[in-house]
Amino acid sequence: MKFQNSQVVEMQKCVILFLLLISCELLAQTNNGLNNESGTISNVEDTESANRDLKYQVGIGDLLWIMVQSRIIYSSKYRMEFNVEVNDDGYIYLDLIGPVYANGKSLDELKKELTDSLKTIIRKPTVYIEIKEFRSQKVTVFGEAKNGIYPLKRPMRIAEFLSSIGGTTNRADLSNIKVVRANGELIVVDLTKFINSRDQSQNIYLKGGDLILIPDTDQKKVLVLGEVKSPGTIYVKNHLNLVEAVVQAGGFTPQANLKEVKIIRFGGKSTNILTVNLAHMLSKKGKKSYASLQSGDVIFVPKKGDSFKSFNKLLSTIIPALQTILLIKALN
Repeated sequence: MKFQNSQVVEMQKCVILFLLLISCELLAQTNNGLNNESGTISNVEDTESANRDLKYQVGIGDLLWIMVQSRIIYSSKYRMEFNVEVNDDGYIYLDLIGPVYANGKSLDELKKELTDSLKTIIRKPTVYIEIKEFRSQKVTVFGEAKNGIYPLKRPMRIAEFLSSIGGTTNRADLSNIKVVRANGELIVVDLTKFINSRDQSQNIYLKGGDLILIPDTDQKKVLVLGEVKSPGTIYVKNHLNLVEAVVQAGGFTPQANLKEVKIIRFGGKSTNILTVNLAHMLSKKGKKSYASLQSGDVIFVPKKGDSFKSFNKLLSTIIPALQTILLIKALN
């Protein structure tokens, strides 16, 4: 079985799509969706404190609120407020001291630099800084919500953020939301605890660069490739065996080698490849336990006379995507 370029591309697309689907698949625990009326937060607690807790680094486009006052005389005469934007070169401009480089600095670092600069013109200055709009920060959402990339304009907890983008679907599994930080850190969030008992530890603050994966509660998924009539992703709600998966994929083609069907299974930090003699299972002598499948399995039905080459070609073609799936499964 020779793989043409078009077949290789289609196979890659199929596996990558499956990768995205199973990255959000977890055990079903709840069917409650988060809408605009539930799970929201009326007020963000202590904006400046939240900014510092996140160790936030100022970025290009961010809008900052800065207040400067003297610690000797507290009056409006000695208090000044500025709304400044970080320009494309990474600078903010204050009338009192001119341009100050802000890009990549934490709020505490920027506060110290401004305080030191202001000491030459103000006696014992006190500086307060808040992020008014996080224009440089973005969050990506995938799964049972309106998928896309959204700006994080101010400190927001995950419940408020999801409500702001239209909420989640009724199929969303809110007990197993995954937040992947830009540095690779994985946080599993159970928003049902926040919704039911206002547990703020599960209602985390988001950071720029976060990827939010919202799984569904309804279906498990397997991928069927090779000599079947309709290769692709198969959705199941209950138990599924190998024969049922192949039937849902349109059945075998006449060229299918049923003696060497492969099941690629991801678990923990390893990948298992099982070889199943489906022809024997389907015969009168075969056992009627038709190889139970697990969500995330990849089934490959080879072609007669070309099983080894076609399977190796499949692996070499999709191995980058398979490694990514393995990583996601290992993080579960």
